[in-house]
Amino acid sequence: GGYADTRVSVTPLAGIRELGESLGFSVEYAKGWHILDKPIEGGSRFPVLERAAEENGLGMEEYFDARTPEPVKELNRQLAARRAQRAQLPPPVPRHPVEDPDLDKDGDALWAEALAAAGEADAVIVIAGTDPSVTSEGRDRATLALPYEQDEKIRRLMEINPKVAVVLITSGPVTGRFLSEVPAVLWAAYAGESQGTAIAKALFGLLSPSGHSCETWYNSDEELPPIS
Repeated sequence: GGYADTRVSVTPLAGIRELGESLGFSVEYAKGWHILDKPIEGGSRFPVLERAAEENGLGMEEYFDARTPEPVKELNRQLAARRAQRAQLPPPVPRHPVEDPDLDKDGDALWAEALAAAGEADAVIVIAGTDPSVTSEGRDRATLALPYEQDEKIRRLMEINPKVAVVLITSGPVTGRFLSEVPAVLWAAYAGESQGTAIAKALFGLLSPSGHSCETWYNSDEELPPIS
């Protein structure tokens, strides 16, 4: 878990650019939109557990307390004390920070640049997915929809250039109308430090992405079965 912070990391952009240009393609990049560094507001962290607690006539704290063995409670107290100690320390400095020249750009300007680039391109590769704003350990996903209105943005790009391939870097299944409309989808999951190389080889036909999904992909949240 956590973010890769190593010299050998290959981002999707780096992998696609290196392989694409070696094959004679010109690869132009447009960021499109910013991501957040905090959870998106709205929705509960534990909607399933909250429903279970409510059905039992209990608050969340009471529900957890009634179901947690005493040894686990003691361990949780120790972990909470350690977290409180770490919170007093200054944050670590990234060893190999990723540079983002577009970090201070206005979001509307980024999106306009992406639309313009799509209109001039022979084909478009969209890197989309989830991030810690909507999914992380110890947090229920409130929806399978992609954050940052990515479904709408992908379909808008398709209106400008129908030759779109979407690479999904997600923690699991997602939903969106684009899935049934886009010509090509590559699910990369969270593929590790060299994911950019693997993604590029799949996109340019140097390997066959023949893995089998171990999860069910739904058309919408409404199709989800009861989950506990």
